[in-house]
Amino acid sequence: GALREGAPEFDAYRKYVTIEEQLPVESSNLLGQVTVVVRGVLYNRGNRDLSGVELRAMVTDTDGNMIADRIAVPVPRLRQRLSAGESMMVHVNIDPVPRDAFRTNAFILLRGLKFDQAPPEDKPAGSS
Repeated sequence: GALREGAPEFDAYRKYVTIEEQLPVESSNLLGQVTVVVRGVLYNRGNRDLSGVELRAMVTDTDGNMIADRIAVPVPRLRQRLSAGESMMVHVNIDPVPRDAFRTNAFILLRGLKFDQAPPEDKPAGSS
């Protein structure tokens, strides 16, 4: 499974995985249901390949309370892996969003990571 916040490996690597240039767009369908799509660019600026990336997109009100959310797994769903130094476009559809809720913010957070291989081990010189 994916490593999450609190797992030492996740906490150590999360600073290298960012979602930038986030842009939320709100729309309504023919039934009057509200949908928010948050787009962004997912970067892996670390030195390890990722075989899994789990994102959580949220819509919040003025007090920062979550109104609606959605989990997305762009890696491996849209792409087999996100190698070290690579980036990719991502988007998460959040629906339905309560029509009467006062929506002030929508954004994507990193929720989970899965690595292709074990982390490189630091071995003392002369050890086998």
